[in-house]
Amino acid sequence: MWNLEHAGGICEKEFTASLDSAGYKNLGVENLVRLRDHGVDGDYIADMKEMGYAPSNPEELIESRDHGVDPSYIRSLKEARYERLSLQELRRARDHGVTRGFIQRVKARGYGNPSLDEVIRLRDRGLE
Repeated sequence: MWNLEHAGGICEKEFTASLDSAGYKNLGVENLVRLRDHGVDGDYIADMKEMGYAPSNPEELIESRDHGVDPSYIRSLKEARYERLSLQELRRARDHGVTRGFIQRVKARGYGNPSLDEVIRLRDRGLE
């Protein structure tokens, strides 16, 4: 049977303790290694929670991390008045290259307050 010491030091006690304190308990060695491999640690989880994102399934955090969604990205979209987006919407926006700067340029060109879908379409159609 595997335990944390057999995981090659990847899942040290400090890492598992940070996950436990974030509410992700009894994940098993494979899931712990997967989280660690994708850069989802206690700090990332706490920062995401602080931004209002605490999914019950840690897989959503892995996907978000893999797509470059982090607290600074979320904050930048909130500053552009795109608040209360789901993690899926944030991942989609990030994947399409939507940034706060791009949103500001869209608004400056007279598009008003477009929906996130409209911003993504404009980005995909080459608006700079």
